[in-house]
Amino acid sequence: MPSGSPATQKAFWDSVFTATGAISDSAVLTLSPADIYSRPGGASRLACMDLAPVVRHAGFYFDSGSTPPALGPAGVEIVTTAAITSPVAFPLSGSLFSFSSTDPLGIPMRVRALNGNTGSVIVDASGNPANFGIWPQDLDAGAGISPFTSFRLNMQVFAPPASMDIQKVLTNATAMFAVFEVERRTANVDAWLPGVCASN
Repeated sequence: MPSGSPATQKAFWDSVFTATGAISDSAVLTLSPADIYSRPGGASRLACMDLAPVVRHAGFYFDSGSTPPALGPAGVEIVTTAAITSPVAFPLSGSLFSFSSTDPLGIPMRVRALNGNTGSVIVDASGNPANFGIWPQDLDAGAGISPFTSFRLNMQVFAPPASMDIQKVLTNATAMFAVFEVERRTANVDAWLPGVCASN
């Protein structure tokens, strides 16, 4: 699976807790095309010939190692606001189309959260679809947005009065995956992404 740049990762984890160590109600995850695109492409990345992908569903998956899943059985959702503070980007052939959200409050979403080991984000131990390998038929709120924007996450679902099992997911997590099902539009030319894909 692709990993965001060290700067992207650090900025997110630094925002999960406040200066006093409390769990934040406004952690920020900002994704750029460079975080997800790759020249070779593959099942878990966007290839350079994927133009203007739009999100159909989104989820967050916390790597909690061998700790039993606690979020899925509890139906945990993270209140999230998309398209905040930074322009929304849609990579095209020959240009990177960006625009600012018309609503300063962003796009409200409730995003399903799951946890477990890294190998189970998409499939189970036998290779069968599981967790975020299975999406509901209905589109999520926020469907149609670009994955390349800023998301504000209210991490208070991990704070008391949440159960200790749920609280421990965040405190023991070694990684968080932002998982998107996207609607792909492919072309026979590369998306314009300086430093990632060929420019046209």
